[in-house]
Parts: sequence; structure tokens; C-alpha cells
Amino acid sequence: MHVLTWNIRRATSLSKAWDLLDETDADLLFLQEVSQCPEPVLERYEYRLATPKTQKGNDQRFQTIILSKYEILGELKLESEFDWVNREFDTVTI
Repeated sequence: MHVLTWNIRRATSLSKAWDLLDETDADLLFLQEVSQCPEPVLERYEYRLATPKTQKGNDQRFQTIILSKYEILGELKLESEFDWVNREFDTVTI
């Protein structure tokens, strides 16, 4: 299984990042700071989206996306083995 994780720095649907991701042919992608994902990408993968919060609790202007070539069964709970990370994210469910 080919897994890729990348902070794509607020990539829009027109970003060259999507061409690079397509070339990797990854099975599972964890992407941070996605401003807009192209529709063809969302049509090729199963996906889950979440909007991170600022320290004040407001929505960020970007999303976190999980893309999978395989069916995603149910909700995914993001959590860490580190307590400080869980406090920051308040265990986001996507």
C-alpha cells in the first residue's frame, strides 16, 4: 500500500500539486491545508473532509482531506498518542 501525507499549503483546484499527487498513484493520501480540491480528484477517491479550527475556535480557510482508493467505512476519528496533540485538535472526527 502506498501512503502519502503532505501539507500542500492552501492549494486550490488549479494548483500543480494535484498533478504531482496524481503521478504518485497513492492508495491513501492525508492532505493538510487544502483550499480547494479538484472535482476529478474527489470523483476518483473515497474521501473525508474536515475544517480545522483556529486557537479562538473559528474555522480555518482550508481543510484537511483524507483520500482513499478503498471504501471508507464509517467515521474516522483523528487522535494521537500524545495528549497535547489531542487537546489541540479536540479529537476531530471526519
